[in-house]
Amino acid sequence: MEFTESDYLPHELNTGGFCICLRGKSRVTLNQHRCYIQKGDLCVFFPRMLMQLDDHSDDFEAYCIVPEIDVTREVQVPSATSLFLYIKDHPCISLDDTTFRRMLKYCRMFSEFERNGHPYRDQITLHMSMMLYYEIFHIYQHGKPLAMSAQTRQESMFREFLFLVSQHYVREREIGYYADQICVTPKYLSSVVRTVSGNSAAWWINQTVIMHAKNLLKTNHQLTIQQISDKLNFPNPSFFGQYFKRRVGMTPKEFRRKAY
Repeated sequence: MEFTESDYLPHELNTGGFCICLRGKSRVTLNQHRCYIQKGDLCVFFPRMLMQLDDHSDDFEAYCIVPEIDVTREVQVPSATSLFLYIKDHPCISLDDTTFRRMLKYCRMFSEFERNGHPYRDQITLHMSMMLYYEIFHIYQHGKPLAMSAQTRQESMFREFLFLVSQHYVREREIGYYADQICVTPKYLSSVVRTVSGNSAAWWINQTVIMHAKNLLKTNHQLTIQQISDKLNFPNPSFFGQYFKRRVGMTPKEFRRKAY
């Protein structure tokens, strides 16, 4: 499987879908979740998630299905909201041999109908998309029962911290703000974040800012560096440039040039 440099840059997904690893290994980041993928693993993604390919083996190959229409909200399953949240927190799951072969068969059927000139192609692929998602939800319910997915208090606090950062990173980059929102001291929140994730709270805040900055530089060609700096609430382009270079190793302009 061939990858270009742009595949290693974070980008926001416009639609949902999933991939099944056929061989080799890969490491991807989905909304700050580091996922290690190998043969037989299923990886599910949803619209507006940030995805970045971090690394892969030379023999990595995956079968990916990206339906043209997002049908996930049309699928009716018990505890749907909890299941969606669980999958977003656990986007990758290992398949047993039987399930792997069955999913692969479904994927090939889906791809065949997408390519051919069948008069009811759109209707067939729509319903096949729903069938695939029902199968995926069954896999998660069977393989990882929601009752077994209870988080510790520290894990729950870390997830709340990440959610707050994703909502307020443009305006708030000090840990004190997030500690106040969670009603704990900055010192305690810092300790929890490092214990759960292995990284500091400041690292997660900066990583979120950088991922969105990279995405804007890569996908919004019409925006100038000044406009991106303003959009991310930096005092001026010079400060933004220094902040970006300190963490990425190149200026925003150099990064944008390299991305193309």
